[in-house]
Amino acid sequence: MSRSTPTRQWFQPGEGIAREVITADIQRYLGPDALVKPGIGTGEYEGVEGYWITAYRTLTSQMVQDLKLDSQRFTRTTRSLQDTGRPPKVPMEEETTPMPSPSQDMPSKEPTMCQHLDMDKAK
Repeated sequence: MSRSTPTRQWFQPGEGIAREVITADIQRYLGPDALVKPGIGTGEYEGVEGYWITAYRTLTSQMVQDLKLDSQRFTRTTRSLQDTGRPPKVPMEEETTPMPSPSQDMPSKEPTMCQHLDMDKAK
């Protein structure tokens, strides 16, 4: 699929963002052609661990915040599964409150990394 908009490449510091989450969710945020690769920053981010992202548009601050929140959930869930072999207890309001879409102009039918984990727990 060819687009007239040029792709951009930039570095996103990785603090608070799990590799599994950004890898699973990047196309939901930035479109099907978006790519993410772990790496070390340069220039302003010299020596900082994070992710090199290539896409037609950049992540908004809200998208970065959503990735960090998803990463916290992912980390909490995987730790609980490793420690006890059982999923964590989730407060009722967290179970029933749907997460807002990180990008109103690009709704996704693909489940997020956290939703994949929830589906695995249900099996």
